[in-house]
Amino acid sequence: MPSRITACRGCSCSTERKHAEVDHDRQLEVMHSRLEYVKVAYCLDACEC
Repeated sequence: MPSRITACRGCSCSTERKHAEVDHDRQLEVMHSRLEYVKVAYCLDACEC
């Protein structure tokens, strides 16, 4: 089965304001290099945005 993940990249959980210690662009690059399928969504509706 292919490796798949959906990454949140639109709401507050993926912003530098909330998580300044995370390089969000680099994180996405690493996911793309290690997984067969990476879907980017505006919001996963799993946080308290």
